Amino acid sequence: MCRATTKSQTAIDFEGYGDYMFRIGICDDDKNVCDKLYDIISNIKDLYEAGVEIKIFYSGEELCEFIRVSEKDFDIIFLDIDFGNLVNGIFVGNTIRNKFLKNNIKIIYISSHEKYAMDLFKLQTFDFVIKPIERKVIENIISRIIKILNQQYAPFVYKVDNNPFTIDLYKILYFTSHLRKVEIFTYNNIANNVFYGKISEIGEQLKDADFFFVNRSQLVNYHNVGSFQYDKIKLVNGKELHISRNFQPKVREMYLSKIGRERE
Repeated sequence: MCRATTKSQTAIDFEGYGDYMFRIGICDDDKNVCDKLYDIISNIKDLYEAGVEIKIFYSGEELCEFIRVSEKDFDIIFLDIDFGNLVNGIFVGNTIRNKFLKNNIKIIYISSHEKYAMDLFKLQTFDFVIKPIERKVIENIISRIIKILNQQYAPFVYKVDNNPFTIDLYKILYFTSHLRKVEIFTYNNIANNVFYGKISEIGEQLKDADFFFVNRSQLVNYHNVGSFQYDKIKLVNGKELHISRNFQPKVREMYLSKIGRERE
């Protein structure tokens, strides 16, 4: 038996986590774009229950150096693709994901051209925004990220020999099942992580928390995927999982929906 509890509020509930500073990075070589994003983000503070810290970078090199030496991670980075030098936004995103291993950062690419959307398929990209920047689009993105943070900090509850155990969803890389036994895989293996249950039921419970199937027996946390390919994914710990042929269209559709240009 297992269940996951989630939160429904629209602002981050930081109770139990101490004082929290919501950290947002903006990286674009166009000062006007940076200023506009800064103004939009600063003026929607009603979405946050925590403090907000915004830092602007005018080059990918500057952003990468800051992340390299910083002790704290950004929650969100708005990252331009079209820098005026060889270090474009896709290179910077790859550096953040694969060199610095910062896979919990929500990266939102911004560009004047839609042609880059497919190039981002292999990256763990939260969204893709077309310039000129619209206030409603940014509000929507930040609202969705806050919802995800609430969901990912929710506990997953399961039983082993009738003893209850809990684990926060953000710590889970994926579930796998075999002969009615379900195993939880995390960054570091945990004790008592095998229990009886139906992975199909777990998938239904966690679909709104961004868990998805790569095959019938493996259920993955989208936010702990480092990169996507059509027939496999690589998790943030380097583990690769095969996407079965029947699930490849569904996974691709799911991923493209994550980086789609929502305008609600």
